[in-house]
Amino acid sequence: LACEASALSAELTAPNCIYSSPKTQLCKDRPLASSHSVSTRGTSTELSSLIRGYGLCAQTEGKSQNTIDIATNSVTYFRDFLCSEGLATDVTDIGPNEIRALILHLQQKRRFSSHRLNKPQDGGLSGHTINCYLRSIRAFWSWLQNEGIVKRSHFDKVRIPKPPRKVLPTFSDLQLDQLIKVINTATPEGYRDYAVILTLLDTGPRVSELCNMRTDNLWLEEGQVKVLGKGNKERLIPIGRHVQRVLWRYIQRYRPEPAAPDHDFLRGHVLLVACPKLDDFQAHQRKLTDILRLSDVKSLTVVHMEVPCCSGLAHMAKQAIRSSGKDIPFEEVSVGIRGDLKS
Repeated sequence: LACEASALSAELTAPNCIYSSPKTQLCKDRPLASSHSVSTRGTSTELSSLIRGYGLCAQTEGKSQNTIDIATNSVTYFRDFLCSEGLATDVTDIGPNEIRALILHLQQKRRFSSHRLNKPQDGGLSGHTINCYLRSIRAFWSWLQNEGIVKRSHFDKVRIPKPPRKVLPTFSDLQLDQLIKVINTATPEGYRDYAVILTLLDTGPRVSELCNMRTDNLWLEEGQVKVLGKGNKERLIPIGRHVQRVLWRYIQRYRPEPAAPDHDFLRGHVLLVACPKLDDFQAHQRKLTDILRLSDVKSLTVVHMEVPCCSGLAHMAKQAIRSSGKDIPFEEVSVGIRGDLKS
């Protein structure tokens, strides 16, 4: 699903975002800046006015939009927490005690307890989620210090809880052998899957890096491929000899020509992913209905495989548009098993 939106809230799309309830009356009635919130240069030291400044500076420093969104969402949540507790939101008044109060609040918070779309779940936030948000707020305070807005960062006195360390299980040789044997390499689709699996095992790229690999960034003779990773950074990954042969054979013998090489379904859109067969169909439909009703969505395009079960996505989207009460342009595109566009 691809939604074209002019102002789609990050809270509706960021899966790891801590969702806060609407501002309390205390926060609404609070003045934007107190009498001592403005320095001699006229710079407001209220969190509300500094968040946008941080985002602008982060963009000029080349930080990725995802990194900026996480930081600004974290600081916004901190501000709303301070408002709900009746605490000052001026950065010159915020000290170690306010930061420790936030840490305690996050450790006691239930998952999705104030989410607008999902129901609360048992259990608290994961250690990784808490650590991520606190590191983002710490980065914001470091920016305040570098800008001369505050004299020092209070995170020097506050220890951020470390995330739990987990040993990730790996595939055994037997499991890898079984994984490869079930692939039918006699078909174009099977050989494509075979090449993808071997590339993942041999080079270890991120999924996003694998999906964005281009043939003009692949140098089989030199045994290297250039990928674009986190932070919009390019890097070279070496390729083993066996994978070089497999990729060459796939490109020369099995890879179909793109049906619409200049058609980018993702550009200018927000991507939503769902499976009408394996996922909760009704839950997805309700969530999409809320997104369409609460956001300024300009159009909705459903791109699905030609197999029968995937066509349920189009039915889900049409029903969500009707339930939202809006007249949103709708387009359905079916992709064949060989990559050709059916409609």
